[in-house]
Amino acid sequence: MWIRQGAQIDLILSSALEVYLDNWKNARGEAAGAVLVENNDAQSILSQLVDRLPALEATAPWQHRKLKIDKDKLPHLRFVDVLNWGGDYVNSPMTIIAQSLPNDHWVIDHVGSVNVVYRNTGKAVYGLSGEMIAKEFLPKDVFDQYGGVLFEATQIHSALHELGHTTGAMAPEHVGKEARELLEAEYSTLEEARAELFGMWAMPQMAREGVFPMKLAEAGHYGMVISMVGGLRFIPEQAHVKARNLMWHYFTKNGGVEEVIEDGKKKFRLRIARIDELVAELLGLIGNTKASGDKAGAVKLRETYCFTDPMREDVEKRMESFPLGRGLIFPKLKRDGERYTAELEYPKSFADQPRYKARLLD
Repeated sequence: MWIRQGAQIDLILSSALEVYLDNWKNARGEAAGAVLVENNDAQSILSQLVDRLPALEATAPWQHRKLKIDKDKLPHLRFVDVLNWGGDYVNSPMTIIAQSLPNDHWVIDHVGSVNVVYRNTGKAVYGLSGEMIAKEFLPKDVFDQYGGVLFEATQIHSALHELGHTTGAMAPEHVGKEARELLEAEYSTLEEARAELFGMWAMPQMAREGVFPMKLAEAGHYGMVISMVGGLRFIPEQAHVKARNLMWHYFTKNGGVEEVIEDGKKKFRLRIARIDELVAELLGLIGNTKASGDKAGAVKLRETYCFTDPMREDVEKRMESFPLGRGLIFPKLKRDGERYTAELEYPKSFADQPRYKARLLD
């Protein structure tokens, strides 16, 4: 349930935010709740992405497109600040920065969905560790050029990632079937890679239309470099990690990434024009594999490009002092008699939050 209040504060109550079988936790859904408020500053520009989704669908580099798009069932893009959340949102060491509610394709096609990007929690996470990773793995000249807009770029990419989940159509012989039923255990990795690639493919398209500068689109690509390289320190088991691992090896094997030695460390610069070609190429391949329910093709793609990287030990060593996870501290609204004020009150520590104090007492 998405409960709308007169005070423009949204409440979400859900018993299954993730409706496909998660290969990390083997869970089909968890009880969750969130209190959110729309971020008007971000919303003013980024709502334009939704308006352009039909045009992106029409030119996407895959074979089977949604030829008829019902505007009433298009995803509603929402940039929100989190006041508080619990349940499935609290997955230490991971912090959810964006989400499609729901992400079930049958529900999206017949009912619609809301695509939310959690702006303040994303900014908190980036402020904690984002710049550290960027400076560690990007050459100095690249960071000097793009570092100031990396957070904004990753926010836009996150929005396009969520919109990407709603795109594409099944091949005619599979109409009415769910891709996850045909692809089984391969579905989650394939779908997360498709969404990540859709974001990378769409950003330059939006820049060419003047929605934002091309520099922001290029920064979005470097934001993905940070995500992909940072993920190499993990054995590829979780869907998002496997997806980024697969993408990284496809890009590096096909000439999209240039290695640079700086201060005795291996760093990475993108060949932007080549990366754009490879993104479209891999997005088309994955989109067609999903549409045709080609499980054997999905397995071959994963086995070819998703593997524990030889750099894993080096990446892990270089990041060992970085925060592995994040424990977000949420405020509560101060009260004035029987009424709540707009003033926030933060607990003294992570463990002083009411839900954790209750658990400690138990």
